[in-house]
Amino acid sequence: MPGILGLYDTPANDIVLDEVSRSAVFNEVIDQINQEFQPAVLQSPSEIDRRRIRERVDSLIAAALRKRNCRPGVQQEGILSEELTRRILGLGFLDMLLPPARTDISEITIYSSGLVQIMRKGSVRWETIDLRPEAGEIWRVLDRLIGPQNKTLNETNPSINAKLPATPHNPGGGRIKALHPVIAPPGRNPSINIRLYEQKPVRPEWLLEREVMNPEMMDILQQAMEKGYRILISGGTRTGKTTLLSALCNFLPPGWRIVKIEDPEEIWVDRPTVQTVEARPQAVGTDVKPYTLADGVDDAMRMSPDYLVIGEVRDGIAAMSLFR
Repeated sequence: MPGILGLYDTPANDIVLDEVSRSAVFNEVIDQINQEFQPAVLQSPSEIDRRRIRERVDSLIAAALRKRNCRPGVQQEGILSEELTRRILGLGFLDMLLPPARTDISEITIYSSGLVQIMRKGSVRWETIDLRPEAGEIWRVLDRLIGPQNKTLNETNPSINAKLPATPHNPGGGRIKALHPVIAPPGRNPSINIRLYEQKPVRPEWLLEREVMNPEMMDILQQAMEKGYRILISGGTRTGKTTLLSALCNFLPPGWRIVKIEDPEEIWVDRPTVQTVEARPQAVGTDVKPYTLADGVDDAMRMSPDYLVIGEVRDGIAAMSLFR
């Protein structure tokens, strides 16, 4: 005869946690957590805060299930608690695709239909994964990402570019492109693309090891960078333009003052004498002016750089700024 723990670990056959009950439990726990913890703690929790909140989520979920006479078992309760903690403190379903959970992914895309695909490092093909987040969770995760950047996705502003913030587990961060359902049918949720940057500075040896180029080609580029020559890198999407530029910046002489202008910041130059200038769009519905790559070049000319690095150029005005 099983012991008490054994009885509890076995879910009752006639009592199941359906989607309606699951959502009700989650909403009840989230409401209680929001009442008990300050918004500042939930947005930027310390490790101690995380443990306190997780312990509280555990007890609240157990209480909410007992109130509904639901007994899914200890293991299932743990899964529910872990998922809800991700929603409250992290990026929900995205946490399962970002470091430290996954370190083999270079890009994530979420269709407006809810389909999720990933691209693995070293690959140029998308693959579908078994993950279908609810539309509400996708919106919530996006708001958590872009809210601190004072950006909003709506019908008035249906296309945004944003950053994926760097973290201790993902020091390179990433970039985000999001389209509102009004311009991305079928409109179940926003269409989102997340490009993850390298988690450490790109070294020239990395390119040689992967046979991106041979040593002779690398020597020519090294001499050009050391002499401060102008270099233009062009290519299609996902061809490694930013990766190559990041690697070549290692050849700039030590001590040189480098000013890099980007939209958004992507290039990782691992030295202290680097000043980044970042472009920004005009804030919709405000008098805040845009700051373009061309504006950045104008300002950089008054900052006495030894070398100027301009990131991805997407339009003619930005291209003309290269010929100052």
